Amino acid sequence: MAITAALAVGRAASAPAANAPSSQTSDHHSIALARMVQLAESKIGTVALGRNSDKGGFIDTEVEAPFGFHGKPWCAMFVSWAARTAGVRFYSANGIGRGVKPYMLYGASVARIYDWARNTGLARGRKYRAEAGDLVIFDSPHNTRSRYDHIGIVVAPASGGVIHVVAGDNTNPQPGGHNGVFETTDRTSSKVLVGYVALSAAHDVD
Repeated sequence: MAITAALAVGRAASAPAANAPSSQTSDHHSIALARMVQLAESKIGTVALGRNSDKGGFIDTEVEAPFGFHGKPWCAMFVSWAARTAGVRFYSANGIGRGVKPYMLYGASVARIYDWARNTGLARGRKYRAEAGDLVIFDSPHNTRSRYDHIGIVVAPASGGVIHVVAGDNTNPQPGGHNGVFETTDRTSSKVLVGYVALSAAHDVD
């Protein structure tokens, strides 16, 4: 579900250089998170034809198809595409998955991703200072079915009370545009921002 431009200090952005996570993670994990940011930024400006699909394009074939969905809200699937394609491999903060296999973050539901984050010790509240490569969860006022209904990738460390976010299924900050992949500048104090997934705090897989 997209957040409207009125809920963010929105701006359509050309893809800037990726900002590597600054937390104390291993080289592999930091590189993978930076690559995830780069991939997300590289798709800025990709738009859906209609609302939720581009029928044979990137959204349809690479974002939605792996989940067996077409024409559905795709912000969570976009995050999953970026993480998977970047090779983000990690154990959770509380060790779930350790010794078995990486506990991966792939999902088509924002609420389930945030539930996963709570279960694995990676959920953070509104006061968390996000790093590049973390995820941010929003509550769109247009969707009353769930409190957790929009997700994006933080592409620069939080600073001055704002975060820069790239998200799929986002409303074009410019009037009259289709939903797509866009960057917005969101206030950390915004009531629609409900929490974070601190991927920068996860343990790397050796």
